[in-house]
Amino acid sequence: MAAKVVIVQTHFRRAVPFLTIFLFAFTLRLIYLQGYRHYPLFAFPQVDAETYLSQAKQMADGHFFQTNRFSFYQPPLYPVLLAACMYFITTQLYWIHLFQMILGSINCLLLYQVGKYCFSPSAAVLAALASGCYWPLIYFDGELLPSTVAIFFILLFMLFWLKFIKLSNRSALFLSGVSLGFAAIAIPNILLFGWTVCPIAILSSAVRGKSPIHWIDALKRLLIFAAASILPLAPISLYHWHLERVFVPISHNGGLNFYIGNSPKAENAVGIRPGEEWDHFIQTPQRENPQSVLSSAAFSMYWYKKSWQYIHRQPVEFVKNFIRKLFRLLDAYETKRNMDIYFFRQKFSTLMKWPLLGFGVVLPLSLLGLVWPRPANPYRIFLTWYLCIYGFSVIIFFVTARYRLPLTPVLLLFAAHAFLHLLQRLRTKRLPWKQIAFLTATSLWIHLDPAGVRPSQAEQKASQAESWYYLARSIGDAANHQDDPADRVTGWKNAIQTMQVSAQCDSSFAYPLTFIGIYSVQIAKQLLKDFVSQETPVVEKKRLLGQVAAHLACAEGHYRQAHALAPLQVSPVYNLSLALFYQNIVDFNNPFLSPDLVRAAIVRRCDEIALLLDQLLQQKYLNDLAKYTELQFKAAMQREQVLQNAIF
Repeated sequence: MAAKVVIVQTHFRRAVPFLTIFLFAFTLRLIYLQGYRHYPLFAFPQVDAETYLSQAKQMADGHFFQTNRFSFYQPPLYPVLLAACMYFITTQLYWIHLFQMILGSINCLLLYQVGKYCFSPSAAVLAALASGCYWPLIYFDGELLPSTVAIFFILLFMLFWLKFIKLSNRSALFLSGVSLGFAAIAIPNILLFGWTVCPIAILSSAVRGKSPIHWIDALKRLLIFAAASILPLAPISLYHWHLERVFVPISHNGGLNFYIGNSPKAENAVGIRPGEEWDHFIQTPQRENPQSVLSSAAFSMYWYKKSWQYIHRQPVEFVKNFIRKLFRLLDAYETKRNMDIYFFRQKFSTLMKWPLLGFGVVLPLSLLGLVWPRPANPYRIFLTWYLCIYGFSVIIFFVTARYRLPLTPVLLLFAAHAFLHLLQRLRTKRLPWKQIAFLTATSLWIHLDPAGVRPSQAEQKASQAESWYYLARSIGDAANHQDDPADRVTGWKNAIQTMQVSAQCDSSFAYPLTFIGIYSVQIAKQLLKDFVSQETPVVEKKRLLGQVAAHLACAEGHYRQAHALAPLQVSPVYNLSLALFYQNIVDFNNPFLSPDLVRAAIVRRCDEIALLLDQLLQQKYLNDLAKYTELQFKAAMQREQVLQNAIF
């Protein structure tokens, strides 16, 4: 009986750190989630999150694989997991977000397990608790992005690898390889680390053994690891081969991302905004090869070749850019990719206003933990190589908060290791002056930005405008899904107000002006439905027509402003043509206007519509030529109709 009690007590003591870490991490994430769920971006995400969610919905409905004709543009693991969740469990986004928060909390437990192999149990617990309150991890755990899933498989890969190193267990080696493969189909650059350090470590054991038996055993282990890591990639590669007869192992955005991070400074490819600017940019290979339809492999190769041509012509500028990206990787600032996390984290939840851990606090301690105290054990050397090689893989493309995030768990382990040793030295009343000086110097460097890698004031202003724009888009999307017409109109008006804030932040930003016009037209259409209703009194109809005309005139004005700011964009031109077309319909059916004035206005607008659509039809590689031709034909019929009425 006493032995059973001892066993229960032992198991309980072992379970306490796990329960503490998980509950601490999950509680903070749940608090964040409860605040975030009340914002439109929660249910209607934008940019990459919107793309992943849209793909997942199509996969869950069975439409994606029926209509898709090219290899995956982005790594497919995350949308496939989202689709599986939607198909087998739930389509409600709250529960999907909650599952991801749980996975983020499990990542803290995996970090604790990895830490116990490499550091003291105290350092492992401290690092795991720190990851629970590290605000970028909390933020990205709440986003429909692959970061949380990628970190999960990276930590699994490390855990099984360390177990293999310690026990020489081939099952652990196989699971390590499989985990690496799954991590790669979430973020492919992890392969640069996994396929260099792990094979070298396996073969080095044969070198130390110096016998044929050791070499044979090492080659067997290498074969197991290679086969296991390729196993998750094989179905994707075969699927791509089935679609296009080209070899694309994971996705075809690698070449484009490489060019974005290494393009000429004058192009500023990394700053291209999603939307028509981005669509025009990525259509460059097809515009330069109009005689053939490029495969996805050719698309990626085009950008790689263009990058190497630039590097060959301007190697000094490439090196300078590489150094700038290195400084950006080691800077306290969280660089955005599409979404400015500094803007949104304050709006989503009051939790982010708490004094949570950030990169600026963790990195100085991590750098200290890498070099002090010595000597380092083989497990820590493995983690050190991970930081170096994975960090390099980020730098050769481009540095953002999201791509840098997988470094964080390992950095937290080294930071906890250094912090505990500093406390130990302080308890002995021996001040570690060298270590304190190192921390001070590195903290000043990463917080003061002496290399000037952070966004300029103009870039920050533009980023704020984009943030308001994305927020307005989500408000507009939420309005479109309202059942009550009054609620839809209210939502569109709120979206317009938010778009106006965006336009005020950056007067050169054309997208908000275009969407102010779009939402104004949607309000006008809703008012027209009330106008044609038989229940609407005649007096009320006159007022409604006045409101419709005002909203259409507002839309026209904003489309013209957007076209003046961005003459090459298609959306302002097409939507301006639509607004003029709708104005013709309203004026033609307005009994309160003079027929002669209406006729003149309609003819003028129809002529302008024909001119505007001619401009669009003269452009190449447009996917909506039939749509433009149809509108042009309808406008011509409008013109003919009013002229015939004038004759008869």
